Amino acid sequence: MSFAPGPDTTLPRLRAGLGAHRRRLWLRRVIRDGTAIVAGVAVAQLVLTVVARFVPFEWHALAAAAVLALGALAILVDAVRVRPTLAEAALAVDREQGLHDRLSTALALARRTPRETPDADSDRLVMLQSADALQSLHSTDPAALRSHVPRRPAITALVASLLLVPALLLPNPQLDVLARRQEVRSAAEQEARRLEETARRLGEGRTSPDPRLDAAEELKRLIRELRDRPEDIDTHLARLGSLEDAISSQLDPSNERRAAGLTSLARSLSRLQTGRDSNPRGDVEQAQRDVDALAERLDEMSAEEQEALATKLGSLAPSAEQAGPAARAALRDASGALADGDTEAAAQALRRLGEALREATREVDQQRDLARAAGDLQDARRNLANAGRPSTGQGQGQGQGQGQGQGQGQGQGQGQGQGQGASPSPG
Repeated sequence: MSFAPGPDTTLPRLRAGLGAHRRRLWLRRVIRDGTAIVAGVAVAQLVLTVVARFVPFEWHALAAAAVLALGALAILVDAVRVRPTLAEAALAVDREQGLHDRLSTALALARRTPRETPDADSDRLVMLQSADALQSLHSTDPAALRSHVPRRPAITALVASLLLVPALLLPNPQLDVLARRQEVRSAAEQEARRLEETARRLGEGRTSPDPRLDAAEELKRLIRELRDRPEDIDTHLARLGSLEDAISSQLDPSNERRAAGLTSLARSLSRLQTGRDSNPRGDVEQAQRDVDALAERLDEMSAEEQEALATKLGSLAPSAEQAGPAARAALRDASGALADGDTEAAAQALRRLGEALREATREVDQQRDLARAAGDLQDARRNLANAGRPSTGQGQGQGQGQGQGQGQGQGQGQGQGQGQGASPSPG
């Protein structure tokens, strides 16, 4: 009579019983590897913090956040990687509970390759092995495969964390260096924007040759360098000072006196044409129109009127002297031609006088634009110098910078103020 085994429910029960042990083994592995990862993260954070105390490390916060993110990602990846199989759980229980491989053997026999012809004795052996393994599993400690924190990584993580606290809380001198760098960058960007406006003002509507165009191009190159290397303060200060000196060397100290002479001459010439104070602001364009109109009606004047006009033109010589050599020569020629009765030559001289006024006004405006640009460069140089000084000497440095700025800019600054008060119209 042959043995006919019934359905075997032992193996599913064995696998179900190993499920809890499998989860505990998984937790043990996660805690083991996670502790090592946490220790590595703590040591890395400590190293970053120590380095940041000796070197101005601008990306410290970002690097610290990246280390934390990488640590969390490593724990997640490791948790997936170390998930144990049932066979690994069975081996672990056998080893720690002294079951002499009962559980692992039962699982291995259950996974044997089935043969084409059934073997009743073999099946009975598997069932008996599974039953014995299940009974052994029920007799094991329910809290087997307890998780424990590995000592060395835990101590490493604890020590690194304890050292990290004072490293983070104690004052860091490199923070002052970083703050000063940021202040320099902000000052460099602010001055770059201001100098951009200066360059735009110098180059707007200009045609070559014009020294304002040259200054604008040099300013644009300086602005690019200022933005590309904002920390290179000494180089930028030298470039600013060099450009300021180059522009200042082109300035005419008598420019505002010339502007005042132009204004006075324009006012007087308009009065000669209209007979009244029709140009109180001394607008040069209006004066040029009045001079052209005066030249057109010379032939209509009597000899006495021409002689009187010649006398009046001659009386304007002091103003023409200040306006420039071209205006002085044209005024002298007009007065002399009228005295000789040569109205055609006088008309031509008056037209040249109008053109000379226009050209002189353009030169005055050019000088004023250059003087203003030199002042902007001086301000930028002073602001950058103050931003680049250490905080301990900042007050003294500002005082010195202000004194130097007043000494160098006295002539230009005063001239600019007068010019704005009596500015002839731009040509």
